[in-house]
Amino acid sequence: MKTEELKNILDSEDGERALCRFIKENPFVLRESLQFMGHPTRVVEEFPIGNDYRADFVVLAPFSGAFEIKLIEIEPPSSPFFNKNGSLSQRANKALEQVNSWNTYIKKNQKQFLKDIERYAQEKDLIRDHTEPMTCSAGWSIHHPRMSLYFSYDIIMGRRASLTDAQLEKKADFLNNNNVALVTSDRLFQGTEKIDRNPEIYL
Repeated sequence: MKTEELKNILDSEDGERALCRFIKENPFVLRESLQFMGHPTRVVEEFPIGNDYRADFVVLAPFSGAFEIKLIEIEPPSSPFFNKNGSLSQRANKALEQVNSWNTYIKKNQKQFLKDIERYAQEKDLIRDHTEPMTCSAGWSIHHPRMSLYFSYDIIMGRRASLTDAQLEKKADFLNNNNVALVTSDRLFQGTEKIDRNPEIYL
């Protein structure tokens, strides 16, 4: 059962490598756990952003005339988002700096970024092999001059049980102030539970 496998990883592993391996082997977990504006159709791992950065995972979620491109940073489940005084932890700050660097690169190099992600999504999708081009539900390519693009960023780390009420409130409000969602590793149980209920859908 995927839920039990994920629980063992979150309870026993200090680093993010085991979690990244689990997601690579079960990419539907991201699709079924995170929030998207569109319908997630492709998932890639270790996506290079220019020469200096790399996103652990990218999920593309097209809808009519638009693409949401969600870039995801995975940090250790054992690492908390906040210090006891409510400030961001050193690990969370480092992750946020990295995500901000991705955002800056994309703003300055959007055309190249779109070429790169289109190629990766075509050749290295973790969900399935593709021969058809990547389009939105209106049939437009990601380069269409009228295409709307929405870039979103998630940092997955920590455990929900370690958050105080004040920290939980601050985590929930973080997206409003920083355009980055802080997501606990426990959110991934939403995906594993769906897979365990209907495993034949996710083959």
